[in-house]
Amino acid sequence: GETFDASSGEHIAVVGVSDASVEFSQNSQLLLVHDWRGAAKVYRGSDFTNVAATIPANDTRHELCRLTPDGLRIISAGENGSIRIWDAESGELIASPVNTTSEPRTLSLSRDSRFLAVVGRDSQVSVAETAANGRGWSLPTSEDLIEAVAFDAEANHVMTVGKSGQVAVWDIRGGGIARFTWPCGATVIGAS
Repeated sequence: GETFDASSGEHIAVVGVSDASVEFSQNSQLLLVHDWRGAAKVYRGSDFTNVAATIPANDTRHELCRLTPDGLRIISAGENGSIRIWDAESGELIASPVNTTSEPRTLSLSRDSRFLAVVGRDSQVSVAETAANGRGWSLPTSEDLIEAVAFDAEANHVMTVGKSGQVAVWDIRGGGIARFTWPCGATVIGAS
């Protein structure tokens, strides 16, 4: 994949050829490249050619990889349901706070980088703190196919949206109690 400056369109760097996804940190100082094999690398520098960290695909293929909004950690969700938190500078494993009951479908991070939510292919939603000794828990299961998950700005609630258009807002600090649930009657494309 090639990297271009978003403002000028100027070519910056060539970063491998088998990239599955790429993501810049919010301050544009790091570039996360997640390849089709499930491994990930974090690049830094003005031309993004210096490898800062490598996340290997040893025991599981990482289906999803995301930088936390603060750029300090990488969250990976493996095809075996494992959720792992890595240091973005060193590539060291920090924590494995929760596992999903199936292969991950989507994940979301709170703006303050303190929480993550992962939806498995079986619609089970797992929520976890991203701190080294953070706890993890699962929301009650839904009969609806969960399509998207997102946090509110203060990371007090997580919203889930089902394929049927059912929206639920969960109080994550209160142990996953549904605060609001309503049908919205719309086709779900995603949540942010």
